[in-house]
Parts: sequence; C-alpha cells; structure tokens
Amino acid sequence: MICVICVPIVITLEKSAGTREIRVLRVAIIAALGSKNLWPSEKSAYSALPFTRKRKPSSRLQKTRTMQNIIFDFGNVLFDLDLGATDREIRRLLGDHYAAAREKLQADDVFRLYEVGGLSTEEFVDALCRASGQRLSAEQVVAAWNSIFIGMPRERFDMLLRLRGHYPVFLLSNINDLHANWIDDYMAREHGLSDFQSRYFDGVYYSHLIRLRKPDRDIYEYVLADAELLPGQTVFIDDLEPNIQAAQELGITGILKTPDEDILDLVERMFLQPLTGSPSRTVPG
Repeated sequence: MICVICVPIVITLEKSAGTREIRVLRVAIIAALGSKNLWPSEKSAYSALPFTRKRKPSSRLQKTRTMQNIIFDFGNVLFDLDLGATDREIRRLLGDHYAAAREKLQADDVFRLYEVGGLSTEEFVDALCRASGQRLSAEQVVAAWNSIFIGMPRERFDMLLRLRGHYPVFLLSNINDLHANWIDDYMAREHGLSDFQSRYFDGVYYSHLIRLRKPDRDIYEYVLADAELLPGQTVFIDDLEPNIQAAQELGITGILKTPDEDILDLVERMFLQPLTGSPSRTVPG
C-alpha cells in the first residue's frame, strides 16, 4: 500500500528537486502511515480525505497583497463551543468513578487516538464505557461527548463567502468522527446545508481523516503541500497559543483569536476593510 502511494510522487520529484517537493513526499508517507505513533488501518487515509479543492490566488492579490490564503480553526473560532460541557456530563454520569475513569482514559491515550483516527467510534465509545466500570449505554456516552456544541451564527457563513470572493479559504480542525458527523447533521438541520464544506471552503482538513493533529508540525506541512500554499502568503487563525506558535515556526502568519473579540470583527478589521473594488475570485457553487 505504501509503495502504491509513494512511487508516483518519487517519480515527480526527480523532475524538480526542492524542499517543497521533499515535503510533499514526506506528508504523503505520513498520510499513508498515519501519525508517527500509529500503524495505518486497512483503509488508506487518502481514501477518506475530506473535501479539498485547490484554488490558486488571483493575479490581483499576488500583486497587491502579501497575505493570500486564510486557514481557520473551527471550534471557538467559527463554531461556538462549551468546552466544559462534556467533562460536566461525564462527571454527572460517573459520579465517584469519574476521576479514576479519566485517569485511565488519559493513560491509554484514548482521546488523542480518536482524534487522529486511531480508534473507530465503536472502539472509542467502548473504551469510555469500560473505563468507567459502570453500565453506560452508547447513547449516554455519545450524548455526553456531543454536549460541547453550541452553534454557528448565520452571519459567519456570510463572512466566509465574502472572504472567498478575495481569498482562498481553508478549514483545519482537530476533530473526531462523532463530532464531524454531529456538525454535518447540525448544518443540514439548522441551516439547510448539505454542502457546507464545498460551499464555504477551498479545502477542509480534519485531523481524524488525515491522521495528524495540531500542534504537530506535520499537519501544517501537510496542508501547505496539499493545498499548494506558500507559508509566507498564508494566515492561520486559531484560539490556542500552541497551535499558533507551531504554525509560525513554519513561516505562517498566526493570529490568536481571543474570547473577547468576535471573529466577525477580527476578519472585518484585518481582511475585509482593506479591500477595494469587487470580488476578484469566482466562488464555486
């Protein structure tokens, strides 16, 4: 399986050597093997990649603006979360058994493994049930796990479309299968969207599908190579300082989204107000 993925890329590299091409080979191998600490499942990571669509920056932006590409984090940047909700719900379900169960789950690296596709949803739910030592149903565990979500206001969708009129826009999120499915259901249920990813982003990168996670350097290298972006022309917006620092080490401009600034105000101030004239890109769909 590894040879099938890598050999065509090696042939391409022989035509033009360079650090970027070497990086493409590196991330292809990572995508095949998964995380450095994971052996691949039977299904290649590439066969489960989320929607990606490459778009080159417009010539107008190349001439007038250094920052040509925008990468968003999802949780508490675009989509509002209650970060303590899951912990509260699990504590409520487990009572006195909560501390021991949490310690076992962390020792077994269950949360990280699920976030990089190293555990199926069935395995993850089973691990939570077994760690508690209690008779919990799968439905109880899933409800507690998904209690983190609040919602995404309509005006943020409009903001993304405005941005896409001028910039390639990408989504990079540490996420898992249960949460990704919940979001898809939410988009259809609350906003009537069956094409959320392709309508609002030029590319979407979910950690559990590409088997990499922030703030590991490999995930940023993967996105840059796959989307054909130059780090010096790319902005990354996240709400966690370690994720921003890791991106900056590669030459990406990092913007920390703080709780006291709404993403609409940040985007308007930094990206939309400086623009003049009509949109310079044709947005698909």
